[in-house]
Amino acid sequence: PETAPLAPHNPYALSKKLAEDTCAFYRDTFGISVVSLRLFNTYGPGQPDTFLIPRICRQVLQSETIVVDDLTPRRDYLFILDLVDVITRLINAPDIPGVFNVGTGASHSVQQVVDLVQEIVGTVLPVQSKESPRSSEIGDTRADITRITNAIDWTPGWSLRAGLSATLGLFP
Repeated sequence: PETAPLAPHNPYALSKKLAEDTCAFYRDTFGISVVSLRLFNTYGPGQPDTFLIPRICRQVLQSETIVVDDLTPRRDYLFILDLVDVITRLINAPDIPGVFNVGTGASHSVQQVVDLVQEIVGTVLPVQSKESPRSSEIGDTRADITRITNAIDWTPGWSLRAGLSATLGLFP
């Protein structure tokens, strides 16, 4: 939940915390209403292959083997149109300041993503894991979306299957 203690474990996480701290400073010092969104793993059409889901999609569509670093990490994958929906609702809502997690509330392993993409496309390609977890890897991240759900009556509209299908349908 948003109330969980923050313990940044890498420079990227620290930059997110410092941005939130800066927003809180402006809120407290200047009375500016601020909304901070903690976005979980957002994906969708047009995302570069440096991100996991487009890299998996491209390999399923164009390779004979799928290669990933590690099949075990679990992430909360949010389709881009759900994020657009949240932002639109917040823009049109009465003043609702604060910090909000934005995700689906469910996590999926890299293995599950690979399996689902292959199921959608209809392939059964071999999968090779380098079994090389990233340093400071968190095993499972999942958003508690209770606060955003209560604030703007929002729940994700896109399942992982639907989001992956839409992504694959628009993949070059």
